[in-house]
Amino acid sequence: MDAPSFSFQPGEFVEVEDSSGNIRVARINSVENDTISVNWWAIEAAGPGLDSLLLPRFLLPTYETDVIPKPSISSLVFVFHHNLLSTYRVRYVHGMKIVYATTRILRWFLPCQSISYIIFDCITRLSLELQRVLSNRRNNQFSFSSTSVQCSHLAWKYLVEKLGSVVHQNFKVITFSTMQTNDLSTMKIKAKVPCQVIRLEERHVIMRLIDVLGKSAVVGVRKPLPAMSKKLETNDGAFVTVRGGVQLKDVINLIDVDGNPLPAQQRFRWNASGRCGVDFIFFPTQCSLRINIRYRNFTVQRALEKLRDLGIGSAENNNDELTDEELERMLRS
Repeated sequence: MDAPSFSFQPGEFVEVEDSSGNIRVARINSVENDTISVNWWAIEAAGPGLDSLLLPRFLLPTYETDVIPKPSISSLVFVFHHNLLSTYRVRYVHGMKIVYATTRILRWFLPCQSISYIIFDCITRLSLELQRVLSNRRNNQFSFSSTSVQCSHLAWKYLVEKLGSVVHQNFKVITFSTMQTNDLSTMKIKAKVPCQVIRLEERHVIMRLIDVLGKSAVVGVRKPLPAMSKKLETNDGAFVTVRGGVQLKDVINLIDVDGNPLPAQQRFRWNASGRCGVDFIFFPTQCSLRINIRYRNFTVQRALEKLRDLGIGSAENNNDELTDEELERMLRS
């Protein structure tokens, strides 16, 4: 199947090299055949208080403009007004490097047909689904889970380029059902369909996965969510938050690729031979993405070094459980 074509739109953001070889974020002003006119943006110091911990890096526009060659689809990044992020109307997970915040008003409204909207919608669903699977707190769960989400060809292309993994062309048998007659009879179909597979089972690729989907895509805590002590107000846009800390004896599900006992396979096989990792299996004809997650269970105490290696947690407060009030007090001090 041919690679999907795409076109940038004014108002979208890309992360590319400038004329000095520095990686910078730019906002697209106009699009020509093979070039785009951009306005460069710069990293801004994060706001005080919780913004410095709970929000991504901040951007602000500069007066620099440029004309650059049309970049690849994986250069796309997503910039949102900080109010959308701080009120949880846009999903952001710590570790995502493709999401930025800004205090500036974004005048251009990107339609649902823009590639930024299409791709970020899929990124959001992938991030939510991986967090749901890895945060499963059932004691009898296995160390393997499989789930599926809808995924467009553009989002798959973006994911493949961002992760930089080898794409394996393969076939897989799938089963689905439909109703084609007026008598409510159900037809069950089993078919062998083409699929594309990328297997993530090495540390450098897992770090790229965190850059795209956040740290909840590789580790989840097996404990109930904290209880809400406040009621939600009736006014529009209201929300209540409560933070639940992690303690040393808490159990986590971790995609522990450093503990893989066998060398990587030279030839792709469906059976991963007990290796931890993630398989993304894209079915082009169904626009469906199956996710196979292979992980291990640890207590936080046993996994401290593994978590630090992924940039998760710190040595000072691994055994502390801070409430929202304590966190705010620490930030003010």
